[in-house]
Amino acid sequence: MAFDGLRKIRCPFCAREYRLGEFAVFSGTTGTITKEAPKTFWQHLSSTIRAPQLEGKENVLARNLRRCPNCGGILPFNIEYVEDNITIAVIGDTFSGKSHFIAAAIQNLKERRVPHHIRLAGFSAADTRIESMYRNTYYEPLFVRNETLQQNQAAIKPLDEPLIYEMRIAGRRVNLLFYDAAGEDIAQIDTRVTNKPHILNARAMIFLADPWSMPGFVDQLAHHLRPGPNFITGRMSVDVLNNVIEVFKRVLGQAREIQFSLPVAITLSKSDLIPYVVTPSGDPLYQSLADPQYPSMLNRAESDGIHQVVRRFLIEVGEKSLVDMEQTIERLNFSAISATGMSMDSQGKYPQQISPHRCLDPLFWVLRELDVVS
Repeated sequence: MAFDGLRKIRCPFCAREYRLGEFAVFSGTTGTITKEAPKTFWQHLSSTIRAPQLEGKENVLARNLRRCPNCGGILPFNIEYVEDNITIAVIGDTFSGKSHFIAAAIQNLKERRVPHHIRLAGFSAADTRIESMYRNTYYEPLFVRNETLQQNQAAIKPLDEPLIYEMRIAGRRVNLLFYDAAGEDIAQIDTRVTNKPHILNARAMIFLADPWSMPGFVDQLAHHLRPGPNFITGRMSVDVLNNVIEVFKRVLGQAREIQFSLPVAITLSKSDLIPYVVTPSGDPLYQSLADPQYPSMLNRAESDGIHQVVRRFLIEVGEKSLVDMEQTIERLNFSAISATGMSMDSQGKYPQQISPHRCLDPLFWVLRELDVVS
């Protein structure tokens, strides 16, 4: 992609937006600033032209990176070469499984677990530091040691480390930015928004609806499958989602009475528990939501069909208020996923190898809504 010093890029750490030429240049080789961020009028004017030593391959070979003039964060070297940098907000309450979902979705894409008609040419971390963070924090504990991931700590400062992955698909090249926020930050986003500015710059939302917060779901489970008292927040999924949307609307300047404009994938987590729930209708289609052998085509027709099945299931377990969010959200889709394929044991470990199920469904629905894939 040709250099465009006027192109605006949002810092993935502090969410401040700058023209590309307004970032300082940082040498990954020497660990020093090789070009300060512009300060004067003439420096800002000349910043729209790339210096010769930063062009093309030299930028990659010399590891000249962009450094944010606000927070000092070092941006991945590819951030100016991809077509777009897309933040997807993964939202959910404390025990909804956000970390596990992010880990499972990334691992599925890294292993190219997509149907043949999905032209996924590549999926890789934007730099080696991000890949190390993913392996140490997500992959090794979950997929190697079969341990449940630790809860995230509530934010105390605005700086956050996103997982940035470059996706090359259908002839396009984009960065996907995933932020793994603590459930307390999400549930109380109206008071903690200053510590989570990046979430409010999201282009779409994946909301994990936790079945452990649904009495009509939990009451149907055998006692050994029910969550312990420490895993129950007392908050309803619909209340958490409504709170988040209200904050988004205020930031985006949307009137409260109009439908929310961002695409929202409401995703029922822990779908491996669905076979243990007895609904009034006993619809056999519900069982397919938890069937790991059920192939995922990741296309719109299949997504629409699952939407209807999950929608009916939520109504039958007493979550009509969550379904009624259709009146509040302009573009909404229901899906069901299991990030692990099973429940953890009393030691906080999984008895078998982790087997994520349908974790790419909500992500690809979002990517279609954003016109990244067809």
